[in-house]
Amino acid sequence: MGDDQIWLDGSKTEIDVASGGRVMLSADGTMYAHAYDRRPEVDVEGFDGKSRTFTMKDDNVLAVEGWAGSSGVIVRMHYGGYRLIDVKTGKVSTLDADHSPVVFGKLV
Repeated sequence: MGDDQIWLDGSKTEIDVASGGRVMLSADGTMYAHAYDRRPEVDVEGFDGKSRTFTMKDDNVLAVEGWAGSSGVIVRMHYGGYRLIDVKTGKVSTLDADHSPVVFGKLV
């Protein structure tokens, strides 16, 4: 196994992170999310083979910060602030930019 790959909990499922970006596993372990620095896309992939890409219309993503529950992905934006992506509905919401919305992996 190379430095650009990780294995999750003996599942033998490989996630390739060679091209950068932090990979965040959902709380229920069924999906993971990642983004590439200063690009507008966030990729959410399930271990069932389904994947979805969400494109931010007005800013680039700096990083995936974490998950809110099993279907909400929190991303930090290049020009400040955070977005919450509901991966089930596709809705993207702007979060309050005055403070980090993630405390111990929960949305506050």
